[in-house]
Amino acid sequence: MKSQIILLTGASGFLGYHLAKTLLSNGYKVVGIKRRNSSLWRYNDVKSDNLEFYDIEDLQKAFSDNMPECVIHTACLYGRSGESLVEIVEANVMFGLEVFEMAKKYKVQTFFNTDTLLKENINDYALSKRQLTQWLERNSSSIQIFNMKIEHMYGLKDDNKKFISWFINELVNNAKQIDLTSCEQKRDFIYIDDVVSAFLTVYSNRKSLGKFAQFDVGTGEQIVLKDFLLEIYKQCKAKFDFNTFLNFGAKKMRNGETMEIIENVEPLKNLGWKPANNYKYNIATIVDEIGGGSLTYNFISQLDKKAE
Repeated sequence: MKSQIILLTGASGFLGYHLAKTLLSNGYKVVGIKRRNSSLWRYNDVKSDNLEFYDIEDLQKAFSDNMPECVIHTACLYGRSGESLVEIVEANVMFGLEVFEMAKKYKVQTFFNTDTLLKENINDYALSKRQLTQWLERNSSSIQIFNMKIEHMYGLKDDNKKFISWFINELVNNAKQIDLTSCEQKRDFIYIDDVVSAFLTVYSNRKSLGKFAQFDVGTGEQIVLKDFLLEIYKQCKAKFDFNTFLNFGAKKMRNGETMEIIENVEPLKNLGWKPANNYKYNIATIVDEIGGGSLTYNFISQLDKKAE
């Protein structure tokens, strides 16, 4: 039987890698779209004849060569490296629309967009993601669209610029002090494997869903950020030798900071999805992997500094 073909943008990134690896293990062919200068270090453990990469410049060729049944759009630019507003809009809105137009042209049946649960006024990234979603919903009559609004995902092989990865890296490398806000805000921390399983659950239920559907992707359990960081600290302390001081309250919260996430994960759970493990177990998984690796976490995370 011929494998179903899924085209995946942002394939070299954190979510893209974990999606690709799981899709391959489930028998799909994955056509990965990446930036020409993006590193594929995450794929060092992946060997498959059903995985093929194309550069963004060859997007149309990737579609015409493979005729995918589904597109999963994860590519984005967070704006953490001082990118301009134009760069953020081009990456998060214009490129997303380009991929969507190509999907319509090649009669793709299902299109996944990766969105955020952050309020659109919190930063330029969140606003640009919301704008793309609005354009997709407006043009959803010709293709089935699922908009996946993800809360704070974390896990193995994340980008070191992401907050949780950066925090662990600082501990492992024995930073003298980490200046933080009071960290009183609540977040729904969702492990990367659970995010991936949410995508696959929605896809497997696609025939029972409408032309456009949105899903909040979170565990449904919100944890005070300070408690989450202290759990990481405790588990890292049991594994590594460091004397880092956590200076809570040293920084001011950003303007408009969301203190509690508004989410509804019931529609996702009604499809049969649920998180596999709790956050303490998932933190232990990360810490154990770092402790057992032959390379330091800092070195691994520095291999790809480009936005994906």
